[in-house]
Amino acid sequence: MKNSLHMNNQQMIKGLFFDFDGVITIESQGSPTIISYISQEANIPYETVEKAYYKHNDDLLYGNITHRDMWEDFCTDVGKHIDYQVLDKAFMNITIDEKIVDYIKDKHNNYLIGMITDNKADRINTIVNNTLLKEFFRHYRNFGRRS
Repeated sequence: MKNSLHMNNQQMIKGLFFDFDGVITIESQGSPTIISYISQEANIPYETVEKAYYKHNDDLLYGNITHRDMWEDFCTDVGKHIDYQVLDKAFMNITIDEKIVDYIKDKHNNYLIGMITDNKADRINTIVNNTLLKEFFRHYRNFGRRS
């Protein structure tokens, strides 16, 4: 029986790309996870954090700014100084799908493994560089939303 990743004898799939939120992680979206974590850690209503965070969302997605660039303004908007480490912890507040990671481990010696995501660049870099994902995702592309 042929391997399902082979198209025919002439053409073979050489790379496998995975989406991040909802595929590699159990959480389907990053921003609500970040907002919820900050809200709980700083004891600030979710709606207040959400409004302050989404004020910067487009600039973050397009790579015009980083979270560090907007953090002081964000803290002013929520009415409380929050240590930046809370945001780093919010980035890391994910549940990696172990079955997908096992699949990636099984395939990474035979295929180029990549990631395509619309995550904010500093979030995805923090996660990849501080988890076992670093071993597999030497190549990933961050695609910001376009209007």
